[in-house]
Amino acid sequence: MSPDLASPLVIKAPWTDAQVEALRLYQADSRIHSYTAARRDADGQKIDLIPTRDGWVEVKDGPVVQNWALASSFSFAEWAARTPNPLATPKGGTPCP
Repeated sequence: MSPDLASPLVIKAPWTDAQVEALRLYQADSRIHSYTAARRDADGQKIDLIPTRDGWVEVKDGPVVQNWALASSFSFAEWAARTPNPLATPKGGTPCP
């Protein structure tokens, strides 16, 4: 379900390089539910979207499938840096010792 795109809680693309990096860090953190595609991959798994300056894509250099992100997603990296999670498991990784 898409939020109200006129809301100040939503930031629409195009995004700056710094905003894209913030979204990339957001997507990589295992403490949150990442932005995902509406469709699933061949194994039935959700597809994590990839942030670009023009919006979200499913694959590198693919077409934009979503052009918005919640404003809180852009400040997530700042929060995560202040809030260590010793039990964090990087997506696709193994638990930290």
